[in-house]
Amino acid sequence: DFANIGVTGVTSGQIVAINTFVAVRPAVDTDSQVEVQATVDTYAKIVTAANGLADGAISLSAVEFAALGLSSVDSAAEVSLLNDLIDIRPGTAVDSYAEVAALASIVTRLMGEAAGISSSPALTHSDFAALGVTGVTAENLNEVLAALRAGADDGSEIDTLDELRSVVQAAVALSRQNAIDIISRYDGTSSTTAPTLADFSNAGATGVTNTNLASINTAFAE
Repeated sequence: DFANIGVTGVTSGQIVAINTFVAVRPAVDTDSQVEVQATVDTYAKIVTAANGLADGAISLSAVEFAALGLSSVDSAAEVSLLNDLIDIRPGTAVDSYAEVAALASIVTRLMGEAAGISSSPALTHSDFAALGVTGVTAENLNEVLAALRAGADDGSEIDTLDELRSVVQAAVALSRQNAIDIISRYDGTSSTTAPTLADFSNAGATGVTNTNLASINTAFAE
């Protein structure tokens, strides 16, 4: 079928993957040889670049992402970060529209947060883990999001994976220190704040539960 309309570069090993990208495009965007060829050529770049190494081997443009059905990736920061994320993945992790679209969704929501726009659906600690960004938990997520919002509105301070990791690591470290301060200062009076489960978690303490939280706080206050 591809050959019959003059589209080249489609191999038997890639046809299933390519079909997932073609399937999500409106018919009006895939009703010519030029449009279909653009999708095939763009996917070929992903195949070449996605080798599991951070070697900067991919530099898709916003126009090329649109050819894959990812028109929401339209800012310089979004394009840059998504390229980084594809670059470090093995080919099997980006060989379908659903996989690349999942990365794109997280990227656009991150940039929305940087611009002060609450993401929908809301970002979770699992989203950061899916990008290979560690240290984010349900307990320190708000601090991490606050750090994103404190940066440049255009996302230029998190437009590479290294930059994103740096911002997150700083936020996690600050969250940890703030939690340690709350715990260490608590004296059982109303002038100090009683540590919560989240505080102990952010401080890196384990074994604290709803059942023993009160007794642990009492011990710290003595």
